[in-house]
Amino acid sequence: MEIDELQLLIKQKAKRFHRKYTPTSEQVRRNRILKNSGHDIKNIRRGNYHNFFQYFLMNYAKEFNLIGIKEYKVKNGRIDVMWQLPNGENFIAFEINTSNRVKSIQKLLDVEVEHRIWICSAYIVKFEKFKVFGEVTANEIRNGNRVIKCIYI
Repeated sequence: MEIDELQLLIKQKAKRFHRKYTPTSEQVRRNRILKNSGHDIKNIRRGNYHNFFQYFLMNYAKEFNLIGIKEYKVKNGRIDVMWQLPNGENFIAFEINTSNRVKSIQKLLDVEVEHRIWICSAYIVKFEKFKVFGEVTANEIRNGNRVIKCIYI
């Protein structure tokens, strides 16, 4: 499977997870009112898109005979999910964001890997924030020979 096909497949899965595990604006409002009124909202489902999708991606690697590792340690933090070849070589690094996180882009650019994918569900993607890294288009962020493929959901 080509990386572009995989990217499309991941985008479809990410959209499904985002719809299922992200609270609606009404739920957010209701939870905020409850919390501000002094109620304990720990057991109320508030949305866990990032964690559920991260876990899914880790396990989804098996479909491609790859090894999925969650919270893969790198020099400046952790990559949300790393897919490795059976020989242990890094193959695809995934960062999942619900906002415009510059640190995530930096981590992806710093890691030694064949492919980098940034999955972003921010309401507004602020491309200008990422121009410090190099060339930015709607589909990718390019810094020399290092390319991050961008998935927006």
